[in-house]
Amino acid sequence: MRMSNPIAPICEGGRILILGTFPGGESLKAEFYYWHPQNRFWKVLAGIYNEPGFLQRDKHARKQLVVKHRLALWDTVESCLREGSLDQNIKDPAVIDLAGFLESNPSIRRIILNGTKAAAIYKKYFINSVNVEYFACPSTSPANARFKIDLWRDALTKPFT
Repeated sequence: MRMSNPIAPICEGGRILILGTFPGGESLKAEFYYWHPQNRFWKVLAGIYNEPGFLQRDKHARKQLVVKHRLALWDTVESCLREGSLDQNIKDPAVIDLAGFLESNPSIRRIILNGTKAAAIYKKYFINSVNVEYFACPSTSPANARFKIDLWRDALTKPFT
């Protein structure tokens, strides 16, 4: 069954755009990014920015903290075929208009790709049409047993060039 992403991007003057692949089942139900309770995403942000408010399961509070830290959130895939929630099961992806999004949001200076699949999609569909510094970081998904926070810390805190 073809699935569409119902979650709008969060971007209110963000300087760092974090791109996932496509929302998992919990996120689709909640219509909010990284909603699965075992996903490390919000814990990573809470630790790096020393903001325990990221740990609240409150959409408004999380969105406000994303905006406060000049982040933006979106996914690389607009619609796809997928069984379950794993990125590896994504088939026939229709990707976002990233170049148009960046043109409409000129404050974005860096892109962080959350996981291997997001990085592969970025390299396949966007790398030649987008001229923004990017970092491929380990997936925050609970399915990623080898997660390390160091690359995330570097990507979020490195000064802009």
